[in-house]
This record gives sequence, structure tokens and C-alpha cells, in this order.
Amino acid sequence: MSEFTESVERELRGCEAFSVGSCPGCSECGLGEEPSDGEQCLADEPHFSWRACDSCGSTFGGDRHPAHYLDDERTVVHVHVCTDCLFFHANGDEPDDWRKHP
Repeated sequence: MSEFTESVERELRGCEAFSVGSCPGCSECGLGEEPSDGEQCLADEPHFSWRACDSCGSTFGGDRHPAHYLDDERTVVHVHVCTDCLFFHANGDEPDDWRKHP
């Protein structure tokens, strides 16, 4: 297991059904209804943040993307993940040069 996957496993212990992207029609995601013209919702767009990634714990500044999972009580929890975690959770791709800021 790589340092990256160990960090993700440690940060997401007890989480189930992790999914990247916002929840369609969810008021907590800030979406409300999907736009009828096919445009991407603003809540689906990344934003820059220095906040630690909710998936791997990296504190390097960068884009954060919406994601969510089910906790132990099967409640949807909304989080923000770095681009490395976005690709990992969506496709299983591990980053080549991942580092967790001390």
C-alpha cells in the first residue's frame, strides 16, 4: 500500500459509498435543481483552498472538489477533496508525486 492510499484509508476510516461530485438536487451542496440548459452547476466546480483535503489530509493549497460519503449512521456527509483524491476516488488513479504537508 502506498503512503497516499494509507493516508486516504486513515482519513476515511468508517466511511462507505464515497462519491465525488455534488449531490443532484441537494440543498446542502448548494445546487437546488439541476439547470435545464445542461450547464454545469457552480457547486460542481472546484475552488482554491488552503484547507486540508477531507480525503487524504494534504494541507497543500490547491483546488478542492465536492464529494460525499455515508457515515456509520448512513447519513450523507459532504466534504471537499483535492484533485489527487478526485481522480483516485473516480478512477483509482494514484498520484505520482503525492506529499502530505507536515
